[in-house]
Parts: sequence; C-alpha cells; structure tokens
Amino acid sequence: IYLRQLNDTTGELTLLTGDLALSAQSPTLAGNGGTVFFIAGNNLYAIPTTGGAQEQLPDTAGVSAVAASYDGAVLALIRNGEAWLRQNGQMTRIGDQTGFTTPLLSRDGQTAAFLASDGNVFVWTAADNAWRRLASDVRHVSMTLDGCTLCCQAESIGALSVITTGTGEITALPLPGLPAGVTANDLRQPTISPNRRFLVYFRDADGISQLFRYDLAANAEVMASVDSEGQPGDAFSRLPLSI
Repeated sequence: IYLRQLNDTTGELTLLTGDLALSAQSPTLAGNGGTVFFIAGNNLYAIPTTGGAQEQLPDTAGVSAVAASYDGAVLALIRNGEAWLRQNGQMTRIGDQTGFTTPLLSRDGQTAAFLASDGNVFVWTAADNAWRRLASDVRHVSMTLDGCTLCCQAESIGALSVITTGTGEITALPLPGLPAGVTANDLRQPTISPNRRFLVYFRDADGISQLFRYDLAANAEVMASVDSEGQPGDAFSRLPLSI
C-alpha cells in the first residue's frame, strides 16, 4: 500500500507496507488522514500514515470490508458476512443477519449502515443502540458525512431515493438534469457527497465508461473524467468509486 500527499506537487509515493509478507488489499483511510486500515491474510491491519509498523488488530479474522470514523476509533466491519463494530478495541456483532457485503460509517462513528447481498439495508444508531432494516431492493448505497441520510439505488429499476436514518422516511431523488435518453438505471455506483450537494457516478458516454458529477441544487450534470483541455477520457473509468 502506497501513500500520496495530495498537497505534494512532486507526486511522490510512500510505501507503507514494505515489510509485510502478505498481499494487502481494501485500504481504508481514516478521515483525519492519520491511519490506514487494510486487509491482509484474512485479517485486519492498521498502520499510521506518518510511518511505523503495521498492527494486526485482534479478533478480526474473516474481515472482508471496513469503514472508519473520522479519527479511526470506530470501525464498521463485515466479518464472515456478519455486521460488526469495533470500538475501543472491542469487537461487537450487530444483529443476527448474515450476507452483508458493504459497511458505511458516519464521521463521528455514531451511525453505521450495512448492505446485504439480498438488497436489504440495515442501520445501527448509537444514540438508542437501535438496529433496524431501513430499505430493501437496494443495488448501491452511500451515506452523508453526518450519517443522517442514505442515498440508495434500487436493484430492480435503478431508481434513486434518499432515506433519513433517524426516522426511516424515504423520498424519491429524481435527476431531471440527465441528458435525454439517460435514466438513473444507467448510473453505476451513484454516491452522494458528504454534504449532500452532489452525486457522483459512472455511466457510459459514446461507448466509454466516464465519471460524472451531478449538482443536486442546480440539477446539472458535468463530466469529471476530462483532461486539462476539457476532453473526455479515452479509456474506461474504473470501479470502485469513493468520495
């Protein structure tokens, strides 16, 4: 795993896992930039971005996906298909469901969402220690920074909706600014920005998968995968997407 400081104009890369004999995958950066979490040899590791040795976190065998709070003190994990939280070094399973594939976590670590392979989305909130199903028929889900809103794409028809995590209220999210002939079902991994202002996604344009940004306030779409002269990329933009 390599680290690049975005304000470093040299583009220099720093190797973080140089002495690790295992293949590292699924890197997740804490919001404050202080810690990288990654999976290697079926276990979860943490390593400071300032340098130092990686630490294998105990009781994390079977972890396949991780989401971190801003300070990295709280983790939402998929472990053997189950939903788990790691807080203060303690692992706690949430609910008794299985088949989870994707964890999401708010900045403060107080709201976690989990998408299952059957399209169900479950949410845990620390305020009331509640665990409940909020949605079904979901293909892709993303969360705002405060954890108050989920953006879901339906598996069946690709329609978008936003869900308030506290109340479970579901509201349709139309995109009237999409070009003629393009529908929400054509969008791949539609992901809401932390401030709920933008939606970013991949979709095909002239036979090539491109990255787009949709302004939810202005209802306007802009291609993001362009060069300095505004020309579209000439190769496929790749998944996954993170914002």
